[in-house]
Amino acid sequence: MLYRLFFLFLLGPLIGLAQSDFSCQKVVQFKQLLDAQHIKPQVWDEKFGAKVVEQFFLLIDPQARYFNQDELNLFLANSGKLGNALAKGDCSIIKELTPIYKNALTRADRLIHVINQTPMVFDKKDTLRLRMTSTVYLTTDDELKKQWTRIIKLGMLTDNSLSKADATTRNDKAFLDRICNKYLNVIKRRLTVQEGMDEFLLDKLMNAIATSYDPHTEFFSKRVKQLFLDALSSDHFSFGVILKDDPYGNIVISRIVPGSSAWDYSNLHVGDIITTVESPHMEKIDANLYSSEEIDEILTTISSEVELSVKKPSGEKITVKLKKQKLRDDENKIKSLVLSNDKNKFGYVNLPVFFSKSELSKTGCATDLAKEIIQLKKAKIQGLILDLRNNGGGDLEEAIDLAGIFIDKGAICITKTQKQETITLKDNTLGTAYDGPLVVMINRGSASASEIFAAAMRAHNRAILVGGTTYGKGTGQTVLLFPGNQEIVKVTSFRFYDVKGRSNQERGVDPDIVLPDLYSLYNYGESSERNVIKRDAVDKKTYYTPLDPMPIDLLRDSSYRRVSKNIFFNNLEQQKKAMSAYIKDDEIILPLTKAGLAEIEFQQEKDDNTLKPVANHYTIKLTNFDQQVNGVDTFGASTFKTLIDNVSSDYYIDEALNILRNYTQLNK
Repeated sequence: MLYRLFFLFLLGPLIGLAQSDFSCQKVVQFKQLLDAQHIKPQVWDEKFGAKVVEQFFLLIDPQARYFNQDELNLFLANSGKLGNALAKGDCSIIKELTPIYKNALTRADRLIHVINQTPMVFDKKDTLRLRMTSTVYLTTDDELKKQWTRIIKLGMLTDNSLSKADATTRNDKAFLDRICNKYLNVIKRRLTVQEGMDEFLLDKLMNAIATSYDPHTEFFSKRVKQLFLDALSSDHFSFGVILKDDPYGNIVISRIVPGSSAWDYSNLHVGDIITTVESPHMEKIDANLYSSEEIDEILTTISSEVELSVKKPSGEKITVKLKKQKLRDDENKIKSLVLSNDKNKFGYVNLPVFFSKSELSKTGCATDLAKEIIQLKKAKIQGLILDLRNNGGGDLEEAIDLAGIFIDKGAICITKTQKQETITLKDNTLGTAYDGPLVVMINRGSASASEIFAAAMRAHNRAILVGGTTYGKGTGQTVLLFPGNQEIVKVTSFRFYDVKGRSNQERGVDPDIVLPDLYSLYNYGESSERNVIKRDAVDKKTYYTPLDPMPIDLLRDSSYRRVSKNIFFNNLEQQKKAMSAYIKDDEIILPLTKAGLAEIEFQQEKDDNTLKPVANHYTIKLTNFDQQVNGVDTFGASTFKTLIDNVSSDYYIDEALNILRNYTQLNK
């Protein structure tokens, strides 16, 4: 089919320069690749040069702890020549930046040593402001020292390594030494990077160029490529998480490998931020002090189990324990549950990512879901919940095929390539695998393929969308081998639109029925990304026959009345109100006192244990097929238990069940 063209994994020969300077050759080849493949080619002029400088500094120093504003300005002043120089293969910016970068690191080292010699004072009112989507560089050494003092003070207030008695004052020299040494070790690692400073900065330069096009275009070095391939190998022992550095210094999950321990943990998703890593034979480490490559290498040294502390983009914190194992090549990697009471029986399926049959699956997520639906129909369900919350996307073809399970035939979405060619992607198969009542759960973490699917379900009047507005990613990427086959590149190569030619880029897909969540507190979504591609539209005729409209207004009114009386959602709104004092536009404002931080921790972790289990009015069971399989599969049984525990304590699923129950009653 035509849309297979978007999933090329090999780029034809590119015209290159002479091999006189490898690093310059690589940048020129990269430009040629981007010119040929990117949906929005860039002119490498003064404006582009300024973007590259800003991205270069951001990738090296994402939280503005090392460089100062004068050092950034020095390179911005010469950015007019940079774009043209890079286009010609002049990579002298690496040589020019190296001594300044080393000096910035050495300066930070010196400031931390000075701070370490003075007792920390905790009785003065102070705050640490953490920027979420922008970076502000300080000007003087004194300002940098004050910022480092705040960072170290925060570390002392939140460190749990010493006894509770010592922790009451947080001015013990042991605490100060411990936190200072953590950051001094970070600086030491940065000054002595394993691959050498030139290669390290070249990799950052390549990604600065990539992210100057858009936030989703990426360059993967040979080292990162190998870690990526190892994680996907069925012969390789892995935890099943592929990590990357986001532009703000966080280590985030960029992929969860089907068949892995991470895949089986239903509350772990793409976009989650790793905050700490711990194992029985290793001291807990602060992931914020490492790069994703360093964390990947640390994970390779852990032989059995690892405990990850994870922060959701919404602010929610969870802890997961993963086992290192060979990837399971199960016939079906999607799990379903049957939720029933005296009057109703509904199906529930959680899909964390749209995986393809090339990703360790003999079939792909659409076929796997169709198999699960067969089992659910045997259980005589009256309706189905498909949970796409925090599903960051995946394979476009799988999203099209998945939509085909629920609609008879017709247009699903429109794509547009670099050459402005538009293609309508359709479901051409007559009939459906499931035509009963359907609720699709979405939130701000639902992106890309999830948004294609959700928009198609709305256009066809096929499902009720419940939850929050999606991420707003209306572009797709192609993975290509870089010339020489040593590295890989992910390039934004097409846009997609709904069947009416509208893009969800920057905007997202709104739910039919909104449920309160914490995402609205944060500036989180495509629109908050740097160098984001702007939304547009296409004028193209598509053909599809929507079903009759659903009683959305009635269902929404009923849901609103329930939610307004629900103690969980009421507490959530109170929590949002309290947290808004610490979150202002682009900043998180942390009070540097024990009492202030305790209040934030209380608000973030507030969990009404007095509430009754939300699923006490539903019995949660596996399908008969899964019950038989788990009778001889203890590992599978344990992962199903995790899924059941998560579903039984999820108030959003409970409300989705209420909506589905109301819909089936109205639909009789």
